[in-house]
Amino acid sequence: MEIEDRSVREIISKARKNGIPILSDSGNYGYYLSYKEEDISRFLNQEILSKIRDLNETFQALVVHIKPIDYAKVIDKRGD
Repeated sequence: MEIEDRSVREIISKARKNGIPILSDSGNYGYYLSYKEEDISRFLNQEILSKIRDLNETFQALVVHIKPIDYAKVIDKRGD
């Protein structure tokens, strides 16, 4: 039985949101489970924070093209 990459990423994302430290390293392929503080810290700094910064840059660059809005309303509409 073969599972598509996208399905694997969705499963891992849900597991992480439930606090399971499934980590990855952009320099290597694959995932690993680690409860070591230094591994989790490295993952958060290298993988998660870089994505947050990139998304923020994109948001800031594009938001200037729309009329002022209440960002709280935008966030509330996410459905999470």
